[in-house]
Amino acid sequence: RKPGDPLIRLMSHVKKTARGCWLWTGGHDRNGYGHFFILADGRRKIVYPHRWLYEQMVGKVPNGKVLLHVCRIHNCVNPKHLDAEKVTLEVV
Repeated sequence: RKPGDPLIRLMSHVKKTARGCWLWTGGHDRNGYGHFFILADGRRKIVYPHRWLYEQMVGKVPNGKVLLHVCRIHNCVNPKHLDAEKVTLEVV
């Protein structure tokens, strides 16, 4: 991989813990989810690092599903701690 490679840049913002979490140390939103910039089609795009890393290492998140942090730590980006679950909307 080249130094400008998004995976190398992303992993430079990750701190691995004894519990197996890969904690995102870069920027994040008010809910604790990380955000990361990549170049897509020559344009700068914001992505969630946990979702981007999951898609690079596991595969695309199926339509109608979201990634749940089984470790319950929102800034964990370890693909092994993420599980694709069906979205269920409650109608009130």
